[in-house]
Amino acid sequence: EELTQRTKTLCAGRIVLAIQDTSEVNLTAHSKRLKADSGIGRTDYAKGCIGFKIHPTLVVDAKTLHPLGFSSLALWHRPLELEDRHEIKYQRQKIEDKESYKWIRASNESKKVLQEAEQVIIIQDREGDIYDQLSQIPDERHHLLIRSKANRILTEGGQLWDELGKQDSVGNYQIAVAGDNRKHVTRRIANMEVRFLHTSVKKSCSAIGNITKEVKLYAVEAREVNTEEKNPILWRLITTYPVTNFEEACQIILWYACRWLIEQVFRLLKTQGFNIESSELEEGWAIRKLCVLMLSSILKIIQMKLAYDSEEEGQNIEEVFTQPEQECLNELNKKLEGKTDKLKNPYRQHQLKWATWIIGRLGGWKGYTSQRTLGLITLKNGLDKFYLIYEGWSLARDVGIR
Repeated sequence: EELTQRTKTLCAGRIVLAIQDTSEVNLTAHSKRLKADSGIGRTDYAKGCIGFKIHPTLVVDAKTLHPLGFSSLALWHRPLELEDRHEIKYQRQKIEDKESYKWIRASNESKKVLQEAEQVIIIQDREGDIYDQLSQIPDERHHLLIRSKANRILTEGGQLWDELGKQDSVGNYQIAVAGDNRKHVTRRIANMEVRFLHTSVKKSCSAIGNITKEVKLYAVEAREVNTEEKNPILWRLITTYPVTNFEEACQIILWYACRWLIEQVFRLLKTQGFNIESSELEEGWAIRKLCVLMLSSILKIIQMKLAYDSEEEGQNIEEVFTQPEQECLNELNKKLEGKTDKLKNPYRQHQLKWATWIIGRLGGWKGYTSQRTLGLITLKNGLDKFYLIYEGWSLARDVGIR
């Protein structure tokens, strides 16, 4: 509730992206220490691996792409002994009885929290391509944007991917692709061709219950062309947000690309930063609580990193730090600034980049623009130190007031 309440206020009157994804916290290395029946279960890996699942929804301003908070969060664990999918006739179960209902539940929770937003675009990866959701969630203010998983049957005949591929190209753009030897990805400039389609898809066989027999949607394809790559880029996106021209199609592609932000959340939660999978707490329930606490700090770190990389100095500081926190930052700024211009905080006090400079200095960064880029770990260390200072500063101020 604390995570979502601030988000609710910040999103009033805005068009926002609600980005969902699932990850799991693997605690197998601590299996001998963790207490049984304490909120842990089987993971996606080999039998014997234990942990729990986490499914957050990260909210981002659709115009500025600034992260604002979380609109939903679910944590759960699977039984240690899973039933066979064929024996329980998983495909014929109601969606509410399946784990995949997490996408619909999170969408409904986000709609409640973001009810004051002007519009909400809910973004999901392939797992969210569920007919029940396409039928139930969208309305005039709430839209879905999902990477297509199924080559769905169209109401007018044919299949979605085939008909989308037959459409004329509406334009091209280029993107820089970073190389990755581990994934055999070549560093290059990719030439992308865009096409879109307005159509309706038929109710799938696995969809059970009183839902619509067809759903109208838009499909957007971004395909890499004129390349010798073995695995060229190909995105097929389905959305209920209107797409009528090349610019709107590119907007859909850009919004979907914002999924990398929630991937950053998971990286900071696990391997890069807080390393929750190394926690030595003895109960899964306690590690879950710790996970929720970490998300608030992770959000601030990502917001500050984006502010540091932005020429516009990031979002308004009031969206990230409370008024008392800003007052403490101001006192710290006076102590951290040097006598020379090169060691002065050069940023506007009402913008987040000003606070990022202070947090970075607390984390060990020297403050020189010629120094190496301010990284996520430095910001994490600085934020940890700031909240220790802030606690003492708050106590001293309260005593002085009394």
